[in-house]
Amino acid sequence: MTIKWEPRDLWIGLFWDQRQDGKHFYVCLVPTVVIHWVYREHETSVAEQVRSRLRDRVFVAVMLGVYRGIVAVHRKLSAP
Repeated sequence: MTIKWEPRDLWIGLFWDQRQDGKHFYVCLVPTVVIHWVYREHETSVAEQVRSRLRDRVFVAVMLGVYRGIVAVHRKLSAP
């Protein structure tokens, strides 16, 4: 896992990309500060693949909840 400062990444949220070396996840809770990690799949059985997909979905759901919480706080603070 790495934390990078990327001026070009002026966004807040979660992004993932499937590449040959694994799934790349990017989380940006503060604009231009990106948390990046690679999830490499080494599972061979169907059960392990199902567990892996379930973990991915749970992670995405949690990060979406965090994002929605940040948006709600921002809206509350920005309201007149």
